[in-house]
Amino acid sequence: MESRRIEKYLIIVFLLPFLGLLAFLIWKWLSRRYAEGEMAGFETLTEIPIEVAGETIPLSEIAQLSRDDLTEIRGIGPKTCEALQAAGIVTFAQLARTDLNRLQDILKEAGVRVAVTESWLEQARMAVLGKWDEFEALYTKKK
Repeated sequence: MESRRIEKYLIIVFLLPFLGLLAFLIWKWLSRRYAEGEMAGFETLTEIPIEVAGETIPLSEIAQLSRDDLTEIRGIGPKTCEALQAAGIVTFAQLARTDLNRLQDILKEAGVRVAVTESWLEQARMAVLGKWDEFEALYTKKK
């Protein structure tokens, strides 16, 4: 029993340094690849080009395609939209799932003065479901 315990410790004692060395070598290999130009010139990941359907498109443009125009929500203007996007809320679905208190905190931190209302979340839910007629009815009802 004691010999098995010693064997386990010996395996751990020899395995951990090996794993550490392996991680270091991988890190060196990746940093050399970056320095040699394969990834050089890209300041951020969003600048790395991706090939889509035979066209090379920067990742930032692909990310832009998946964004919703949050200014379609009544009460959200360009500054509010910019603050929400900076906080990672870029789609109607994300907005619909966000707590009102969290939205207020985001806008307060960004210095945007606007009253956050439950109707934003209602409108975002309708937009996600594609219920644009109800979306318009909600807006005209609350006018």
